[in-house]
Amino acid sequence: MEYLSRRRIKILELIWSGVNNIDELTCKMLSRKNVIIKALRALELHGIVKYGSKNVHIIKTPKNVALLIALNIAKPVDIVRAYRVHVEDYIKKLDSNAEVESLNVMLENNKVALELKVKGLSERYKDKIRDYIVSSLGVENVKITFINTS
Repeated sequence: MEYLSRRRIKILELIWSGVNNIDELTCKMLSRKNVIIKALRALELHGIVKYGSKNVHIIKTPKNVALLIALNIAKPVDIVRAYRVHVEDYIKKLDSNAEVESLNVMLENNKVALELKVKGLSERYKDKIRDYIVSSLGVENVKITFINTS
């Protein structure tokens, strides 16, 4: 966390609150554009933000949302939302007709556990989904239940 200066934290707060234009960031931060871009490059190097020529946005992985919660920028509800969106996007890639019925996030002994109920997807994808969740989200305990639509 040594890469997070006060300026970078303030930039993250502004981006989270909806300021997505680099020119607006320079006005709100009362800094020059090259100073803001230098800070954005450092944040992009660590995988927190992504910026183009004019626009900037936070990459909403669960790890980044957890960082924002630790910095009191985001609310804890946002981490559950980030997990859900991340898992739903992957399941939609596997089968466009499938949907997440429910997703429970639990904390057990300083570890995150997920309980997932999927509707409209075959059980042959169970290991594939579990491997994806473990590798991308860092969740160690994953319980997946499939609900038949017939």
